[in-house]
Amino acid sequence: MSNYSGFREGRAIFFPLLVFSLCLLLSPGVLGALNYPDMVYETPEEIGPGTTWQQATHASPSWNINIIRVDLDNRNIQLRPDHREREEHFFRPSFLAMEANAIAATNGTFFGIWPPGSDHPAEDYYGQSTEYCKIDGELLAPNRRGERPVWGIKHDNTMLQTLIGTDWDADPDDPQWTDILHALGGRPTLLEDGVKTGQPRWSSDEGREPRTMMGWSDADNVVYLVTVDGRDAGGSVGMTWEEQANLLLDLGCDHGINFDGGGSTTAWVDGQVVNVPSDGNERGGVTAMLVIPAYIIDHTDGECTITGNWEVSTDAGYFNTSSLTIDGGENDGSITWRPDLEMTGQYKIYAWYTADTNRPSSVEYTVNDFEGSHSVTVDQQTGGGEWELLGNFVFEAGDNGYVQLVNTAGAGEVLSADAVKFVWTGSGYAEHIINNRDTANTSMTGSWQVGDYPTPWEEDYHFAFAGDGSYTFSFFMDMPESGIYEVYSWWVQGTNRATNARYRIHSSEGIEEIHVNQRQNGSNWNLLGSWFYEEDSEGRVTIDNSGDGVVMADAVKFSLIEPAEEASFSDYWELYY
Repeated sequence: MSNYSGFREGRAIFFPLLVFSLCLLLSPGVLGALNYPDMVYETPEEIGPGTTWQQATHASPSWNINIIRVDLDNRNIQLRPDHREREEHFFRPSFLAMEANAIAATNGTFFGIWPPGSDHPAEDYYGQSTEYCKIDGELLAPNRRGERPVWGIKHDNTMLQTLIGTDWDADPDDPQWTDILHALGGRPTLLEDGVKTGQPRWSSDEGREPRTMMGWSDADNVVYLVTVDGRDAGGSVGMTWEEQANLLLDLGCDHGINFDGGGSTTAWVDGQVVNVPSDGNERGGVTAMLVIPAYIIDHTDGECTITGNWEVSTDAGYFNTSSLTIDGGENDGSITWRPDLEMTGQYKIYAWYTADTNRPSSVEYTVNDFEGSHSVTVDQQTGGGEWELLGNFVFEAGDNGYVQLVNTAGAGEVLSADAVKFVWTGSGYAEHIINNRDTANTSMTGSWQVGDYPTPWEEDYHFAFAGDGSYTFSFFMDMPESGIYEVYSWWVQGTNRATNARYRIHSSEGIEEIHVNQRQNGSNWNLLGSWFYEEDSEGRVTIDNSGDGVVMADAVKFSLIEPAEEASFSDYWELYY
């Protein structure tokens, strides 16, 4: 787990050691449980803005449960599904979560797992979500298999649950559904208005299985993402649908939907799978439910300041309910999006606009962050109708930073403005990941083989059997700027892995040798240490086969945590210690 806060001291930004902020949830899930009074709830851990994670156990029946609680009244957090139909393979929830800079996730809903030729009724849906899925207002998957319950959420975090019909390929016929941004279907309904309903396909003799579910209440904007291990994975027997509904009632929920379970059930928190998947490893799918530390400001929000004669537009591709436009030429106007950020650190900044042929081809967004003012040029004749990345920037906590767009469009041009998104990516600066398949930044000597046992970084990894150390695999890059970098390694653990895999870290301080146990903490970014690098020097990590077992070479990450634009190694101790 990682602390998600930082503080400023002098010109550099310093970050504290791993500290967990612990809080006790005074909810029915902790006190006064009606259905399962013998449930033992561990103390929740705060893992992000408005987000906690806790585990719970029950002796008889034997249950191991993971509970992710998200308070959507906190503007610094976003809850949404992710969707990726099968390409060469299915997508693990951990991959979708890390790609979106999420802090927590569960697997999503049902999908076609039966390939063509398997003579299964759902083989036509192989690699596709069989349930309704909507993200940022775009319908990505229709309802493909019978009547289904669907969860939906609006920009103001109003949530809705409804039933949709068979093969529904449009928005539900519900007037409240008009402005739904994100949605995901499942089956069956577990709760509706505080009542166990079981629609559709609730069976009184439904057996116990691993389960993934979502529940929420009408009294607040709190959502629970819950997984229950089953099939005796980790000693847990799983739940029936009715037992799931009882658990959500104990947590104080009024509404609840069951998602895909069985071997798909996965709970991922802060870089790690925290449940015990019944397959023995994380199963890939096509959807996931993500908790993302993101602050989104639409032009309709109070954090957006507007000057000039902007007009409301419903041109195709707007975010939320509309966008804004302003004519070029002599018309003065500006829009400023100013968030009140909870965390200091690096943010990816995105802008949303509507594209058209009359848009300016060179639009300048000004990003004002911790380091000053930056100009980012965007062509509004292309893209649009989605989040366009402006870049990575460092912001302090609070409302000092902002993004601004000033009307510099020429006569006959129409400038578009809509929304801006700030996504926290960590208490650091730029990250640089080198994968084993990056031939420009890797080299090897000796006989390294390729494997894809779950779960590597991206599609596969290289490995070598124990030997004399003459087989080497190196990851390297030219460092973009001077500073202190944290260096991480990713491997896939196994019982035959080396307990003393040898790494050589090349930095501006020299070469340091360390040993790691690759039988533990696999499929995770593991910190090797922090080193100083001068700009344009080579950063290199070399792994060899001198260990006592199979050695993995999968991926390496260099993460800048303390920049020093003018520093050299001789200044290192004076500047930072």
